Amino acid sequence: MASVFKITVVQYWLRNVWIGPDGAPCPKDTPGAKFIQSRKVKAGTLGAVKVKKKSGRWYGRPAGRTSKPVSLSTNKTAAQQLLADLVKKAAENCRPATDPPSMCASSPHAYRRRSKAAGSTS
Repeated sequence: MASVFKITVVQYWLRNVWIGPDGAPCPKDTPGAKFIQSRKVKAGTLGAVKVKKKSGRWYGRPAGRTSKPVSLSTNKTAAQQLLADLVKKAAENCRPATDPPSMCASSPHAYRRRSKAAGSTS
C-alpha cells in the first residue's frame, strides 16, 4: 500500500554575521560590511549552519512508477486522495488490453468480417 510522507529538506544558513560587499562573511570593521540576522546560503559557505526540516508538501511513491517521490499537495487528506488516484490509474494501465465487444462491433474490420460470413460482397 502506498502512503504519503514529507521529505527532509537540507538548508544552510548564516545567522548574526557581518557580510562584505562580495557577499562573504567578514569582520565588523570591513568597509561596506552590513549586519545580517539570517540568510540562506550555498553549502560550503564558511560559518554556515546546516538545518534539516520537513518539507511543506506531502509526497508519495505510486506503484508502477520510478522510486522518485511525486509531489502531491500541501494538504494531507488531498495528498492521500491524489495518491489513491495515481495508484488506481497505474493498476488500470497494467491490465491486459482487451477490446470490449461494443468497440469491436463498431470497427470497420468487424463489419467486413460479418459481411463476408453472411455471404455478401462489398
